[in-house]
Amino acid sequence: MDFYQVLEKRRTIRDFSDKKVTDEVLEKVLLAAFKAPTNDHLRQFEFIVVRGQENIARLISPVAENTRNIQQAGLDAAADMMDKDEHAMFVDALPKQQRMLIQSNCLVLPFFRQKDFPLCQPADQ
Repeated sequence: MDFYQVLEKRRTIRDFSDKKVTDEVLEKVLLAAFKAPTNDHLRQFEFIVVRGQENIARLISPVAENTRNIQQAGLDAAADMMDKDEHAMFVDALPKQQRMLIQSNCLVLPFFRQKDFPLCQPADQ
C-alpha cells in the first residue's frame, strides 16, 4: 500500500465495539508502538495494559471527577476565545472521551521513562 493511500484511509474512531481485544491484536499494537520514532532511538517506552471495565473504571474514576472540574473550568475560560460552534464541539467531545475510556475493555497506557529511572517497579505501581 502506498503511503498516501494509508493517509487517505486513516480515520479517527470515536465509538468502539465491546469486542474483546485478543492477545494477538494487542501484541501487534505494542510491536507497532515500539517502532515509533524516539529521540536518539532510545525507545524508552513502557506500556501498562489494563484489561476489563472494572479495572479500568477503578483506575480512571478517581481522576474522572477532578478532570471534569478542570475541563469545565478550561471551557469556561476559553469560551470567550472560541466561536460558538468550536465551544459546543468541546463541550460535547470531552465527556465522550472520558466515557470511551471507562467503557473500554482494554486500555494501553504509554509511558516514556527517563534514562536510569524504570517506571515499572512494584513500588511505583
